[in-house]
Amino acid sequence: MSENLSNINLLEAVNVKLEPQGFKGIYGCMIEFQSESKMNFLKFKYSYEYLGNKNYSGHIFKINRFKDIYINDKSPQNFIEDISIEVSETLYPLEVQCNHSGGFKTIRNFDEIKKRWHKKKKSLLSKYRNESVIKYINVFDKSMSFEELFIEKMRNDFFLSLYFQPIFKYYTAFYKIESTLKFPIVGTSKQVCFKVNQRLDENHLKENEYRIIMDGEIEDERSLTDLEQKLDYPIYNSDSIEDKGNCQITYQLNNISKIIEGIYAEFNLNFGNTRKVVVKMFLLE
Repeated sequence: MSENLSNINLLEAVNVKLEPQGFKGIYGCMIEFQSESKMNFLKFKYSYEYLGNKNYSGHIFKINRFKDIYINDKSPQNFIEDISIEVSETLYPLEVQCNHSGGFKTIRNFDEIKKRWHKKKKSLLSKYRNESVIKYINVFDKSMSFEELFIEKMRNDFFLSLYFQPIFKYYTAFYKIESTLKFPIVGTSKQVCFKVNQRLDENHLKENEYRIIMDGEIEDERSLTDLEQKLDYPIYNSDSIEDKGNCQITYQLNNISKIIEGIYAEFNLNFGNTRKVVVKMFLLE
């Protein structure tokens, strides 16, 4: 009987389910972009509030970004940085719906965001005649023209992409599964596919602590040349096996609700100017 009980407990432990009822939290966030010669980083905070599981179709979170943003530990230092932050403020509050495994599904309040943007755009165009500002506004406006374009834009946000990944799954008696996941490591271009081993840390699980570790390689149909040129689809063929890059990601979960308490992600790239991207996201309160 004790052996059966042990098996039941194991089955319960490796079936990781998100139970976020009543969750409100603030996350500190940082992203580093490293090249061979320099490093730039961005810091800010998000607030997350769980709104529910409407019609059992997936979890809904309301996300706000705090106004204080630091670039290389300084407030925005130039005109374009100020404009980009002012423009992006119209995205919040943002309502994200994920599926039951935690994967990004959709943005629920697009119409509300679009109204905020039109109001902001009118204000900006009345204040600025600078060609670079108008160009920036037009690019942003294009992404707001259709809901599908906007959702794709938000999929390319590093923090949203990492937070809303399908990590709430059954990890089998071996504590691990294989997955193909996508991350936005080439800017606004199509997300890059990674083949990853996704596993529960067995030592932490014995202490009733949930830590999910991923490591994997880029396994994308695009060649190194395609990725170098930020192409959405394969154009340049390669006859050899190419080492395009890899990732190592750790999720720390609350042992009861399974809410994400911390993320550390490292992407090592063999293309482009940025050769390493490090993302950190930790629950502050």
